[in-house]
Amino acid sequence: MIEVISVKRPALEGSALRAASIDTLAAGAVLPGYSIAIAGWAVASAGAVERIEILHGTTVVRAAPLSEPRADVLTTLGLPERDPAVGFRTRVSLLDLPLEATLRVAAKVGDERVELAELVIRREPLRLTPPPPLHPLVVTTLGRTGSTWFSRLVGEHPVIVSHRPFEAEPRMGSYWAHVFKALSDPASITQALAPQDMSGNWWLGSEGTGTIPPVRDPEILEWLVESHPERTARFCLESASDFYARVAGLQQKVDPVYYVEKYIPSFVPSMLLELDPGAKEVFLVRDPRDMLASMVSWVAAGRGGFAQAAEAEQSVDWLASQTKVLLRHWQERSARSLLVRYEDLVLEPLPTLTGLFDYLGVESTAETATTVLERALGTKPDQQRNHQTSNGPEQSVGRWQRDVRPDLWDRMNEAFAPELESWYGDSRFQEATVPGSGGQSRA
Repeated sequence: MIEVISVKRPALEGSALRAASIDTLAAGAVLPGYSIAIAGWAVASAGAVERIEILHGTTVVRAAPLSEPRADVLTTLGLPERDPAVGFRTRVSLLDLPLEATLRVAAKVGDERVELAELVIRREPLRLTPPPPLHPLVVTTLGRTGSTWFSRLVGEHPVIVSHRPFEAEPRMGSYWAHVFKALSDPASITQALAPQDMSGNWWLGSEGTGTIPPVRDPEILEWLVESHPERTARFCLESASDFYARVAGLQQKVDPVYYVEKYIPSFVPSMLLELDPGAKEVFLVRDPRDMLASMVSWVAAGRGGFAQAAEAEQSVDWLASQTKVLLRHWQERSARSLLVRYEDLVLEPLPTLTGLFDYLGVESTAETATTVLERALGTKPDQQRNHQTSNGPEQSVGRWQRDVRPDLWDRMNEAFAPELESWYGDSRFQEATVPGSGGQSRA
């Protein structure tokens, strides 16, 4: 169910539009499903309206052409009926947006974007009941945070499955989340009703597809906007779960509960957490200054990736933009997620594992944590060493004071101050990590 909380229509005086209207939405409306129809019309003062854009924040989530004839509008405005179509009709999926989202409807006229309406919309979550038997253990993180070691480590727990850490980097959860997003989008499924071009991947809808054919049968509309997304979600999540059930069988794990994968901060973690009520999320963080040092060393060794981190001086701003996205996701979901610091993971693994397993609701005794750690350390140590850029855990913490030029320290401290304060302000590493806290690095 979707509730339209508010609809604001700004004045058009002084803009590039002569007149415009949003026809289909009103505050207080209650709608079915997980997507919302937006229709209306727009007429430019001079020239033509290029397209209609639906934006969430600064991101255009749908663009629609003006392709609907609106003789009533032309008559009211005293325009000849031979003028181009001025109406639009589209439908926007809400499944990769927050449960309460603000959408802006704008007309693109030349270089100007004229806002037609601001919509505040709230929807119910899509939850699978019952969920698949194996749940995602979502590790939301960035590169060089110890995520591969984390996967190796927790994958040694009897009910947690990981697939070949240090050998492969499976993204099964991300794959099926993207499949779900694509197939549940109205721009995809409505292609089956009135395809304009059946070449290539026509069934996905071309990029920017915005024209949605009218659906005149309520039963068909209900299937398109509600039943189809729910069925697609189940297929996608069960496919990821089934893959890891087979991995668990190879590992002789009888009753697995979670599969662990790492995810960049994007729509994917929140989508998996919404769909599967049994999913759990861990934010794996590391002092960004050490991350930068590790990335530069990784690139210098010719191992590829992190092209932006070839030189520390040019990389501070780039990495700060990445860590601030991670910080925003943590702030949005901290109430239901667990923060794991790289420093705790490598220097105090046993209490860190015990706390993690307790959060997951799985066996968390000291004996279990010890066994997990011993098995992880003894599994393919050569592969683990090849993934490292320092000589051990103690050398990897605070390495920025050895590996990054001192003239960059103030710049890094300023760039990463919000992350360090948020992630380390309450930890025993506070003096070693938070600028201005009065201590020095342990390095």
